[in-house]
Amino acid sequence: MSNEVETLDLVDRTDRERARLQLDAERLTAALRDAESVAAAKATALAATRSSYDAMRTEERAAERRIDELRDKKTSATRILETGAGDAAAAQRQIDRCDALVDEAETQLLGLLDQLEVAKKALDDATTTATHSQNVARTANAEMPPRITELLAQSAKVATQVEATLQQLPSDLRQRYVAQRERSRWAVARLKSGKCDTCSMTAAPQSIQDIKRGRLLECHGCKRWLLLPPE
Repeated sequence: MSNEVETLDLVDRTDRERARLQLDAERLTAALRDAESVAAAKATALAATRSSYDAMRTEERAAERRIDELRDKKTSATRILETGAGDAAAAQRQIDRCDALVDEAETQLLGLLDQLEVAKKALDDATTTATHSQNVARTANAEMPPRITELLAQSAKVATQVEATLQQLPSDLRQRYVAQRERSRWAVARLKSGKCDTCSMTAAPQSIQDIKRGRLLECHGCKRWLLLPPE
């Protein structure tokens, strides 16, 4: 294998390692943002669920007070009938009306209690989900930043190695490699089972032999340099 092929092979392998480290750092950063975003969304959902539940509890207490007030009125009217101290007819009308209103209020309260049971289940579920999301985000915030920093440091170190190795290539090869990478395109492909592992173009038998002898050739399909697979 010629020196320029060996150097190009090393540049490609090192550059791909740099890209892998960078991608891992980006994935962890995205995962951290996602964990924080999910935790925030679940906290917001929990607050809304709790607000709804609290509003229903307030409505429940108001309904209970209303029933107590109606029963107090009925008691006062009953006392008038029992003592004869007052308008008996008016007292009876008040008793009848209070009975009707209590029945109506109790029916509404029973319906509200059913809704409260459902709302309490929703609140418990939302609390569990929010707590889990917060724990996940807390763990991510504790574990991921150091790992991200480490990956970025490794990527920067490898990038320095890539640049140093690139300088060992002839200027024309170096310029072409850099131009391809600036387009976010790998400049090197590998032979795999006689084919380019990027575009799947089959290499001619003679080209395969020339590549194995260390000659630098292009893929006729994607125009990348064709090299042997890394050992």
